Amino acid sequence: MKQLDYAIVMNLNFQDEQMPNDVNLQLKNLRALIIANFQLREDLTELQSLAKKNIKIDGSAPGVPLRETGGSNRRCNSKLNYNYFGDTVFFDTVYRTNRYRVPFAAFTGVNHHGQPVLFGCALLLNESESSFIWLFQTWLHAMSGQHPVSITTDPDRLIQVAVAQVLPETRHRYSKQGIFRETQEKMAHIYQSHPTFEIEFKKCISETETIDEFESSWQSLLKRYYVMDNEWLQSMYNARQQWVPVYMRNTFFGEFSVTDGSRDINSFFEGYVNASTTIQMLIKQYEKAVASWHEKELKADYDTANTMPVLKTPSPMEKQAANLYTRKIFMKFQEELVETLANPATKIEDLGTIHISRGQIWGRTQGTYC
Repeated sequence: MKQLDYAIVMNLNFQDEQMPNDVNLQLKNLRALIIANFQLREDLTELQSLAKKNIKIDGSAPGVPLRETGGSNRRCNSKLNYNYFGDTVFFDTVYRTNRYRVPFAAFTGVNHHGQPVLFGCALLLNESESSFIWLFQTWLHAMSGQHPVSITTDPDRLIQVAVAQVLPETRHRYSKQGIFRETQEKMAHIYQSHPTFEIEFKKCISETETIDEFESSWQSLLKRYYVMDNEWLQSMYNARQQWVPVYMRNTFFGEFSVTDGSRDINSFFEGYVNASTTIQMLIKQYEKAVASWHEKELKADYDTANTMPVLKTPSPMEKQAANLYTRKIFMKFQEELVETLANPATKIEDLGTIHISRGQIWGRTQGTYC
């Protein structure tokens, strides 16, 4: 195997009878991987000390931190990335089902170009509650104990326990795409017998503007398809404040809008790591993903610094935003600005310093705003 100059070899036992011998040999040699790409010089002593503190008495541990050699460049350094963009975190375990049953997880965020940025990733020995708690504690310590404002994960009970214990002040949200995937699995019979259910279900979640509108739409959906007593839907309704957008508008999640369904939490390694990725290939694919996103960020930096967007309105606000925002963020701002100019607002009440207006979109009454 290729020599890894960023591997920290610890004296741990990772023998697993369910794994092929060659994989156990690799795991024994590597001793486990938590790829957190920490700063090369400054974090080495801290990382070794951290690993020792998490070794269990029987000589085993859920995982041991490693890092990628990135020098002090922020783009290759999870800790500095987190200092800039760590308000919101996506914790991805979508690759947990791989051929060797070695769960792979990643902590990612969103940078100033709306691109995914890596805060750390890990290979775990198992998916036990203690492993997830250990992982969150280890990662949080590596990030200097700085708690994020919000975190998005798959709807998993063990992860929920770990987040509640390690990040009690952080707003925990379930991935909407994860909810949609599990709903399709749990209610396959409804999806097959009623093709319109999926469309109406997603519309109820993503297009409702207020809590009352969501509640009404949800009840109508259950009655229309005779699923009032469905246990899965009832459990999801009970947890609605952790995944339905209308309940989370007071929290920052790093998306362009709370109804944005285009970003799933696995976007950093998408196209590089999948269920068939071997242990041997994981490091190479990891490095390719980091390099690829580095190049994309450099290109976005260049485009922002050396080009000017085409303005679509005479608004001074648009011109100012073009000089302040990165190109991707400005394009989203411009889209919203142009749309507001096409949406007439009618004043319906004046309470002195408070003006209440009703807006419309494409002839449809949208809502009342102060």
